[in-house]
Amino acid sequence: MKKTIKNIEYVLSQKNHVLYFLLAGISIFIVLYALTLATTTDHSLEIFIMMNGFSYTLATLLMFAAISFLFGLYVSLAVYTFRINKASVRKNSAGFFGFIAGIFGAGCPMCGSAVFGLFGAPLALFFLPFKGLELRALSIVLLVVSVFLISRNLKNCNRCRIK
Repeated sequence: MKKTIKNIEYVLSQKNHVLYFLLAGISIFIVLYALTLATTTDHSLEIFIMMNGFSYTLATLLMFAAISFLFGLYVSLAVYTFRINKASVRKNSAGFFGFIAGIFGAGCPMCGSAVFGLFGAPLALFFLPFKGLELRALSIVLLVVSVFLISRNLKNCNRCRIK
């Protein structure tokens, strides 16, 4: 575990990869936030809080922050691996599926989810036991596994070996 953290620190110590991390993380947070408020009246966070409660809103925003952080980390590590290996990172697609789960988890359970609406089920989050929090938790788990696998593989790769 210490080596994994050391590998992540090494990759993020490089200026370009910090930029990838920040751009991907901030972009994803904005997208998730926008999708969450897309079907709320006036796209208002206040109305979202009134409809869903403060604790649900807080949990949603904290989970989105975690998803954004982990996705930014995943992108940074994937770009580093791709550049060093000149190979595809297809072996580790859990990060992509984590991102997709996060997108489907974005939305207001009362007003409907914009992404589920594309598939004809805008109120799908309302019928889940935790109103979409379970999709966000799944997204976080998939992204943690993905980040761990990529950073662990950096120490096993001859070209990527971190000093």
